[in-house]
Amino acid sequence: MEYLIFPILFMLHDFEEIIWGHPWLKRNVSSLQVPKFIKRMLVAVANLSSKQFTLIVLEEFICCILISLCAFWGRGKWLFLGNDWVYLALYYACCAVHIY
Repeated sequence: MEYLIFPILFMLHDFEEIIWGHPWLKRNVSSLQVPKFIKRMLVAVANLSSKQFTLIVLEEFICCILISLCAFWGRGKWLFLGNDWVYLALYYACCAVHIY
């Protein structure tokens, strides 16, 4: 059962980002006081359409489900140790593609 908690919490968090976070970022990205390299990433994410943003979330959710299923079937909780690093790398890779 613990293998289902991560995908469920992941989707609850990302539904919130799709519904409120992305529109808020679009409205407020110009007024945020952050370092320049972070600002470039935020501008790139803010310039995505809602459909593009949702597809990115879907891709991450599919990866999350696959990792959870592998951990469940293989009884390998070690897969969850690297899970956060994989998502972090995917996020920055997607941002870098849109910036450059």
